[in-house]
Amino acid sequence: MTDILIVGGGHVGRTLLVDLISSQEIHGKDPRLLFFRSNEVDVKNRIAEASGTVKFEKVLSASTMHVEVDPSLFSSFDDPRAAEAISTASVIFITVPDIPALRLEIFRKLGADFDLRDKTIVLVKAGQATQPVVAEMIRRGHPLADADVIFAESFYGTRAEQESIVGNRKLSINISILSRDPARALDKLRGCFPLGDRIGKPSWPDFTVLSGVDLVFSATAYFLHVAIVLHPRNFALTQAGVQYNHYLDGIDRSLAQKLDAIDRERVALGRVYGVELERFPEVLNRQYGLPILPNFYDMMQSCREVYKSMASPKSVELLQRSRHILEDVPALYTIEWLMQRAGIAMPATAAYVAEVNKALSSLDIDQTALTVHRPLLAEIQGGPQAIVNLLNAPHRTAAAT
Repeated sequence: MTDILIVGGGHVGRTLLVDLISSQEIHGKDPRLLFFRSNEVDVKNRIAEASGTVKFEKVLSASTMHVEVDPSLFSSFDDPRAAEAISTASVIFITVPDIPALRLEIFRKLGADFDLRDKTIVLVKAGQATQPVVAEMIRRGHPLADADVIFAESFYGTRAEQESIVGNRKLSINISILSRDPARALDKLRGCFPLGDRIGKPSWPDFTVLSGVDLVFSATAYFLHVAIVLHPRNFALTQAGVQYNHYLDGIDRSLAQKLDAIDRERVALGRVYGVELERFPEVLNRQYGLPILPNFYDMMQSCREVYKSMASPKSVELLQRSRHILEDVPALYTIEWLMQRAGIAMPATAAYVAEVNKALSSLDIDQTALTVHRPLLAEIQGGPQAIVNLLNAPHRTAAAT
């Protein structure tokens, strides 16, 4: 097994494919991409959009590369021919949003139909929403226990349009490895990103390995994404069909104060679980090399070169189907679960959860898909220490912890 498979053809999946093709002569692996939940006509249209000569504009380095993407590299996850791509893949990147219903569906299919031994499964942009659930599945003997499972922050800040990608490969990202052989898993992941010599690291991006519990708390989209799109001023713009830059124009000084308070409570909650966390300005410094500013609003305004392509949803309908709602709201509910198990007061976060629930009701969103993981979280036993043990070492038997 030497191939690389990407499941999911969104911004990150397409960027990853182009990046892997551009460095293929170095890593020596054959990358493929499977679109997820797409009918035959949709797959054909998406292949036409994603193949051909793709321009990758790297914003921070002010450079551009052109990459030839062959249509034969694409297929559908539901296509019977996809079974060969899954079987021969040594590394599988799942870039489908961390929407619990979707991720659980993928896990069920992989576990039921394929031998996962010796495979490395990388769950991209995974963290709060499904990480505790996946750890519990491993604890209970799901076939994922036979694979190396890596939870990873996104490798890029990116936006992929037809025949064009605008973004940046991050200098460093956090990952967590659930495996009986974590060193092997890390080596396989680094092997997919072989340009580390250009930044003086083993790979580019460089990978900082965190414990499972550390990574759960390091993700910030549950408040940075959701709070911005549901902020009354921004929601009014979306209703009017007016787009704004999510991280820049979407944050005014009042919202910055709220985000800062939630970020500080995230750090405080982490300490209950034995985790010392970076605040978000420190994350920006690590990922993009931006100087840390004392004011949250000013810090976000300093990101103009990093986030200049990050546009908001064009309409309420698109907002309802966006990752901001479908992926990041479930993550918020996992943070709420961790807060409740810790038994500590987090007034800014609690008020924020109430605001989000009220906004979702007004948006007429079916919340079933956003809460499918809640019963699974409820089945996990114990308080903070038991949860830490599960997230950090799920391969141990329940009796051993």
